[in-house]
Amino acid sequence: MKPVAIARDHSQGLRRLFVAVSWLTLVAGVVIYLSVRDHSDSHASGGGPAAVVSSDDAGFGPKIPVPPAALRTVRSFIDDAVLRKDLAAAWDESAPELRGGLSRDQWMTGTIPVAQYPPSAFAKASYKVVSSRQKQVMLWIYIFPAKGSKVPGWDYYAKLVPRDGRWLVSYFQTRGHAGPVPSGES
Repeated sequence: MKPVAIARDHSQGLRRLFVAVSWLTLVAGVVIYLSVRDHSDSHASGGGPAAVVSSDDAGFGPKIPVPPAALRTVRSFIDDAVLRKDLAAAWDESAPELRGGLSRDQWMTGTIPVAQYPPSAFAKASYKVVSSRQKQVMLWIYIFPAKGSKVPGWDYYAKLVPRDGRWLVSYFQTRGHAGPVPSGES
């Protein structure tokens, strides 16, 4: 029986060793986590190197509330270009980047780089601000279909830029479209 007692004592010792190593590992992990977290917090609060700002972000200017004039422009653009109610007005509301090299005469044919939504299916449009800066406003626009319409709702991304004292639409594509992404160089 004595050999069994020795084996029993040996297994309890292994169990205690395992528990001790587990606790040491846990304590070491907590200490490492706290030191890394405190170190990264000091960078964010100004205790370390300055945050890197991409040159693209710096070129858009400071954050601003969405200008009411930009919202008026995009609302008119939906009626004039998306619903094709007034292509001449849509031309005036669009920046050259959106026109894609089309002449005014070509634009007036209605074959424009803006996806048309059927006017009979249109109920209303709403927007969500993606970003609003001094030199660019990005909106996510959702068009709701009329009740009973078989046309689904569509969502678009719109980019507006200030030009000559007014806001113009420089990008307007359906969300998920594989077309060009706004460059941000406006």
